[in-house]
Parts: sequence; structure tokens; C-alpha cells
Amino acid sequence: MRSRIQITVTPRKSTGTKSSVSLSPQVKKIAIEDAHPYDYPEEIRAAKPDDKRKTKYLGDLHANWVSLDMQLIHFGYIQQAKEKFMELCEVHKTAIQPVLLEKYIKEKVPGDDVDSVKKRVEQLDKAKGMYKKNLADVKEVFLNHTKVINKDLRLALGGDETADREGNDAYFMEEVEFLVDEGCQLDKILVSNHGIDFLYALKFKKCELYTGSHGLPFDTFSVATGPCNYSLQNLGKFIEWGIVSKERVTSFLDNYYIPRLILVDIIRDKERDDAVTIVTHASMWPTKKNPELFLKELFEKFHVECDLTTVTAKELVVAINQVNAIFRQLVMNEDAHEVLIKSFSDEDDILYKIIWNREKATPIKAQTHFKYSMVNGHDSALHEKELNQELEDAYICIDHESGKQKIAGDYPRKTIHSAEITSSETPVKKEEKKRRRMADIFPSIQELEARERSRDADEKVSARLGHAGEDQ
Repeated sequence: MRSRIQITVTPRKSTGTKSSVSLSPQVKKIAIEDAHPYDYPEEIRAAKPDDKRKTKYLGDLHANWVSLDMQLIHFGYIQQAKEKFMELCEVHKTAIQPVLLEKYIKEKVPGDDVDSVKKRVEQLDKAKGMYKKNLADVKEVFLNHTKVINKDLRLALGGDETADREGNDAYFMEEVEFLVDEGCQLDKILVSNHGIDFLYALKFKKCELYTGSHGLPFDTFSVATGPCNYSLQNLGKFIEWGIVSKERVTSFLDNYYIPRLILVDIIRDKERDDAVTIVTHASMWPTKKNPELFLKELFEKFHVECDLTTVTAKELVVAINQVNAIFRQLVMNEDAHEVLIKSFSDEDDILYKIIWNREKATPIKAQTHFKYSMVNGHDSALHEKELNQELEDAYICIDHESGKQKIAGDYPRKTIHSAEITSSETPVKKEEKKRRRMADIFPSIQELEARERSRDADEKVSARLGHAGEDQ
């Protein structure tokens, strides 16, 4: 059976009172049923006049870059001929995990002699050539046979896009760079428990690959060894073998990946001033039971001032943008890496909970300043039905099992979940969009950089004054 798109909209219930939770009509849960990563979509979403106000959050990707490509075709972001899509699928199918292949080839077997070892080394060298060609072929498909056709509909990734079970993050890098360079509005990537490993290894350089040994796994953090981060280990092998350079990875991180990272997203209701939708990778309902307690702890963590009893929806968006901008600056600051690692490793820390939380708790239906809807991935689908009974259908989980792991050599057919959220924000004019750069997309970064330059200038002035005093 071919995959098909089915849009499910859960209507908001009227309670007659201002409770803390209520599903906004701006939030739609979308299901692609009976999906398989290698199915070329038969149904493709057509562009709509109000796309400029919409953001589509794709559910957990499990680092399956072909599944991402399939969904981009499904939802009308890109145009790609079926034969070219199938070429990508063939690369995905035939590219045996490099980290496993090397282990198999190098493993000593009874009766080994010089000739058999030599043949295995030659086999590995041949495989390296194949991997290099595969990467070049994938890049060629994106650059010369794929076109971004909807530059209005915003795209966001809900997490687990890297450092997970499937594929190789080298191909994901090619896909993201193509999308951004060709004008796709890929604005946001949610920080997740797998994505943080991608940062941990490649930006924080806390893995054996960067300390002189060969390859991954990491030394201490997160899912560490095993199949849960094969896509990152495979990229590690590509780096070790010279197929992908460290400079190439650094460029991707600094120019494409980190500028789009967010801890939390918040979207204003298009119809109401007292309703917002919060998006995180892991569920925050069980984390704090009351959404405003969650926000309060987050603002305190990043020293952002925000009075949740008086703040407007627009001001709340600005405050969340400040949190995300400060987080990105910390990621770019080598001196802050150990602090971040500690936070993401501490089960009591709000950063840990945002990416890892699996705790089940009953939310409190408290009187709050806003009505909140919640969208998240991770594995909270286990509690979605129960939570919605308690939260009056204010909760959407976009986690799914599609493309997560092969069983008996193939992916089982599963339903892919995503969310479409309509914002109240005014669309950006075309002429303004052309001149915008990443610093404009995240204006709070400019503010922080200006503040940093001002601080540096003050310190230089103080230092000069100090020297002048010594001269006297």
C-alpha cells in the first residue's frame, strides 16, 4: 500500500473558563499513514495562499535523511523526479554502515594469513571509494535534479535529525545545505537527545575522533556506544577516511546548523491574544505540570526577565527568542561547553528535561495568563491519549517509528507524524526577504553581539585608563 496524507484536526473544546490548556485551531496534526522511506509520494501538498503564516514541524527523523527527502516531496517543499529519488534510496540501501563494515573486515578470523588480511584491506579500500562516489552522487542529485518550489511554507525539524540509528550524517549535511542555499525556509531545528550528541562530538569535540584515536564512540556522554548513534559514527568514519574534512563539518555547524538551533519554540495564535503554542523535543507537561512553571524555570536559567503575569504574547515570543539566542551563543563559545555538558547531563536541570524527559505526571489545570497548546516529539506518544483526556486535547505528539530501524532487512510500514502551525506573524515582504541574513532572522543575536562588543570596548577603555594611571 502506498503512503497517503491524512490531516487530522482536533477541535478545541470550550470550557467557559480560562484554564491553562486548550488546543488552538492553529495547530493541525498531520499523519502519513502506512509510510515507507523508499516510497515515492503519490500525493503532493499544493502551495496555499496563507503558507507564509505556516510552519510545518516534522516529527523525529531518527537521522534517516531519505525519509526527510520523501517528506519534503510529500509536503511540496521540493520537486524531485521519481528516478532521482530512487537513486537516493539505492545509496541509502547499499551503503552498509561504514563503522560496521570496517569492524567486519578488520576482525581477525581463525586461519588468518597474510594474503587473507591483504584481501580484506583491499576490500575496505574499495568500499571507501564507493562511499566517496555515493556522497558525490547524492550531492549531484540535490544540486542538479532537485528544486525548492515552496519558499513560503516554513520548515522546522522536531529533533533526532542527527546522531541516531539510521544513515550517515554526511548525507544530511548535504541535504540541509542544499535546502538553505536554494531558499527553503528551514528556520528551526529543535535541540534533542540525539542532536545534542552531534554537537557534543563535533562542536564540543568530546569524542575519540578529535583526541587522536580512531573514530567514535564518545567517551562519556548520552547514548554513547551502540546502534543509537550510528549515523554520527558513520560520519566519523568518513572524516577519518578523508571523505569529509573536519573543516567541512565546522563550516556546516557554524553556518547552517547552529544558527537554526532552538531549545523551545513559541507561536502566537492567529486568532487570539491569550493563546500560544509551545514546541519542545521532549514533553514539558510531565516536566512541570504547569506550563508557566516550566517557562519560569527556563527564563531563570538564562537570566531573561519575563513577568508571566503581565507579559503579552508578542513579548513572550521575544523572551523565548532571547533564550534561544543566548543558547546558540553558548554553543559557539568554547569556554561554555563544559557548563552546557553538565546541564544536559543533570536529570534535575531544565535543559536535560527539554531533550530527555520521559516522566509521566498528571498536569495541573491551573489558572494561567495564557491558554497553552503543546507540540513535542521524543517518545511521549506513549502518553498522548491519556494526556489529552486530562488536557482537553491540548497536546500533540509528533514522535513516530517510521524509518527508525530496519527489521529483517527492511523498514516496517508506520505512520509518520508532523504538525502544521499557523502563526499570527506578518509575512515578510519579498524585497525584504532578499536582503535578510541569518543575523536578521534571529535579531536577538545582533542585540547580544552588540552588548558583547560594548562590554569589550568598556574593558579596553578600563585597561587603557589603568595603564595611564600607572604611567602617572
